[in-house]
Order: sequence, then C-alpha cells, then structure tokens
Amino acid sequence: MGKKNSLILTLIISIIGISALATYAWFTWNSPNNTELTLTIGELADVSFKTGDDINVNNIGPVLNYLENGEITTFSFRNKSELELFTNVDLNITNLPDELKEESFKYVLLSSSDNNNFNEVASGNFKDKSNGINTILSLYPAQAGTTYFKFIIYIDGTMENPIDMMGKSFSATLEVTVGEKQSAAEKIINLSQGDTWGSGASGVFATNSYTDETTGETKYHDYRYVGANVNNYVWFNNDMYRIIGVFDDNSHGVVDEEGNGKYLVKLIAANLVGAYSYGAQNDTSNNYSTYSNDFTIGNMNKLLNNNFYGKSSEGCSVLTYYYNNTNYRTNDCTDIVGYGIDPSLQNYIENVTWYLYGYSSNNYSKQNFYLCERGGNSCTGANGTTEESKVKVQNKIGLMYVSDYLYASGYFSSSSTTNASSQDYGNQNWLYKGFEWTITPRSDTSSIAFDVTSYGVVSNLSASSGSGARPTFYLTSSVFITGGNGSFDNPYTITLE
Repeated sequence: MGKKNSLILTLIISIIGISALATYAWFTWNSPNNTELTLTIGELADVSFKTGDDINVNNIGPVLNYLENGEITTFSFRNKSELELFTNVDLNITNLPDELKEESFKYVLLSSSDNNNFNEVASGNFKDKSNGINTILSLYPAQAGTTYFKFIIYIDGTMENPIDMMGKSFSATLEVTVGEKQSAAEKIINLSQGDTWGSGASGVFATNSYTDETTGETKYHDYRYVGANVNNYVWFNNDMYRIIGVFDDNSHGVVDEEGNGKYLVKLIAANLVGAYSYGAQNDTSNNYSTYSNDFTIGNMNKLLNNNFYGKSSEGCSVLTYYYNNTNYRTNDCTDIVGYGIDPSLQNYIENVTWYLYGYSSNNYSKQNFYLCERGGNSCTGANGTTEESKVKVQNKIGLMYVSDYLYASGYFSSSSTTNASSQDYGNQNWLYKGFEWTITPRSDTSSIAFDVTSYGVVSNLSASSGSGARPTFYLTSSVFITGGNGSFDNPYTITLE
C-alpha cells in the first residue's frame, strides 16, 4: 500500500477594500495593505516553507502579472528516498461566499527543479468551487532531489470584479500530500475502520475474512461502504456513481500474470436508469417467447452490456420489456443508451466473472448469501442448474448482488445474522432505492429472481415484472483517484494510468 505524509496550511483571506480603477471601463476592487493571508504550517520534514511557520502577506488586489504582483507562497519537497513518489495538492475550502465565486478570483501553482525556472502545473478560478476538498494538483511526480513550488492567489486585473465582492471573506486549508502512488482500490482499503461495526456505523469496513495459507495472516475478500451517510460518490462518464466497495478475485475472478487475485473497485449507478423486466425473451420474429431468471440469456443482460456498455441502440427493435405480466411492450432503448458508457471510457471497466448462484428463499443472512452467490453452501443456479455456462458469465456490466445490499445496511452490526426477509435492511442503507433488481436468481425455479422492495425487504419477483435497474461494474486495477473527497458535492474523480 502507498505511504504518505501531508502538510496542512490554513489560509484566511478577507476582502475589505474597493476602488474604481480609472484604466478600466468597469469597476474593479483592491485591498491595499488590508488583506491578510495566513498559513499555519504543520511539521513535516520533507516539506518546508521559505518564510517559516507563519506567513503574512498583503495587497491582494487586481494584478496584470501574477508573477510580479500576485501573492506568492513558496514551498518545496525533497525526495530523500529511492521510491517513485507523487505529490497531491488539495484546497479544502471552509468558507467561499457566492460573491467571491468569480472567474477573476484565481489561483496558479508553479513548480521548478532549480528554484529558478518555474512552469505552470495547475491553475483555475473559484467560480465553480464549493466548500470541501478541491483538488489543485494530483499525482504529480516528485523527482529525485528537491522540487520547488509557488502557490499564488490573485485577482485578475484584466477582468471585471463586481463591487459586491467587497467585505467578503474566504478561508481554506491547503494540504500537500506526498507518497507512493495509490490505485483507487488501495485508497479505499486504507479508509477501512476494521472488520467489526455496531448498529448505526458508517464508513468502510473489511468483510469476509480468511487465513492466508502461506503467511497465516488474516486477510479480507472485500472492503465495503456501510451505513446511510458515506462519502462514496464518483463522477464518471459525465454521471454520478457510488462505490460499493473493493473486492478480490473471490467476487470477480480477475488475477494478475502470476495468478494472484486483484482488488478491484466496484461501482453502481447512483440512480436507477430505468425499470425493466429481468428476463423477457423474444423469438426471431420479435414475438414474446418466455420469461426466465437466467441472466445469461435474458433482456437485462443485453440491455446492460449491449445497449448501456456499448452505448448502442442496436438490437432495441428485437427486445421486449414486459411489465406485471401484461402485453405492454416498449422497444425504446433511448434512456439506457443515453446513460451509456462513452467509448473513450470503456477501457476503465474490467471484464469479470459474474456469479449466478442463488437460494430458494430469502431466509438467509448476509454472510450466507455472500457464500451462496459464489457457489458455496451447496447452492445452485436458476432452476437447480450447475452447468458452468449458466452459473458464471463473463461480462462488463451486471447488477448488485443480494449480499451487496445486505452488507450496506448500517442498521445491523457486522456479526448480525438477521435474514434478508427483514425490512430493516432498508434502514441506514446507502444502497436502498426502493424497487430494484439484484443479479441473484432464485434457485428452485426458472422464472423468479431476487429484488429489493419498497419496504427494504429482499424479496422474490417474477422475471416478467418490471423493477428498477442500476448498472454495476468493476474498474480495472489501473484506475487511480485524482481528486475529490467522495462527497456528493465533491465526488471522487478518476483516471486510467
């Protein structure tokens, strides 16, 4: 796992002066000798600030050249190790009035290897910023030796600065983090609060432990977000997703070249993309044929992997969606195609094994459902099948498992073995959205799959019925988090190495 050290600085800017500059045809403001920028620096051996622990600067006003007249704070990072280290710079805004959300209120970050020739590595303005973590720079390589930085806040004197900016205050903390590069999976795992939680808990927790046969260590198959209010939002594909957790190959079958299982981040759409039957099928003449809880052949699989992942309307004319055993049909795939994965982002998503084992009822705990879904506890696939091609399928996109939903509830403790039939699983559960399909079939029939009801209960629903669907998928192990704090207002952003 990546190790990191961080340095936190507190910034307070008060705007208390205003004037009209005759050289411009609009009102601008300045605050000569009245604006104070204070940075309180924590101790970290590898990061130092040129002017000491307390920095006081003045004269934040309109400037034509920020290098000559902007307010500059200089800091440096010295890489003393042989490791490949990276620098992240985040601005955690605690107070940003609407009046200061202007394009002319700007920042720029410069870096240099010789403290003489500086290059711009990041810049922006505060127009669209909000309280919380705002990433200024991410995964910036820390070269051997010393890297010098200049962080500059300034007012662009070539732009209009509204008069109502006067008298407003801005405050934030600047966090400089240096350490080894972490994948998205590593970052989430490092948030784990342990493997036990009580009722009402919220956060990331390790689940489904096992003993490593070689080392004798206790390890975990997965790390999950538990509770009602968790910061697990991700902005991806121009849409909002949420992190179910991080899972090893016991859930997806992906291993590296040496056969070691990989930890992969599992995402689910933050909102339902529509309501569809689980398993309506059609013959070649586009006539209704039958319903099935066999995910490998039903329309849900086609919708998710052809129309959503492929972002294509191909095949829509031969897909039939039945609702509540009526003959109402729509051939319109517009909604799900519209939400589909942009071709430029499809390589973020791993091709994985989805397991299609299930129980014959909902009278089992989250622990037992987890084992059953993967073929344990003598479970079978739909209609009692054990045929390999029917209990496992290689796909990019699936749905959440029953166990995903059950583990996400913070209403029950980690050790609780309450059956899935309890409506209390909908309490304190960030995954709960009302009526929604899971990928898990019922094993004693060919026409029923498990879903979540409006009461929070995991129940059984005919594959012909309509219920909500949220595309679910695993990110590749080469995806990294580049910014954000996971909150709704400041979701994680990601990139592919």
